[in-house]
Amino acid sequence: MGHSDLAGVRIIENDTYSIVAASQLALVASGTATLETALLGCPEVIAYKVSPLTYILGRMLVTGG
Repeated sequence: MGHSDLAGVRIIENDTYSIVAASQLALVASGTATLETALLGCPEVIAYKVSPLTYILGRMLVTGG
């Protein structure tokens, strides 16, 4: 990815609530942040970090085998 691919991208720190409230979508780690994001009215995708074995077992349960 070259520098031109990042044109118009701004990195803002220490203003989490304003950023989330102004966002169209957020990728959020599971936990308190999911509740905060929901309360700010921002649609979200929740990410979980699991072990490979847990992923395989969960995948089997969701897909039926």
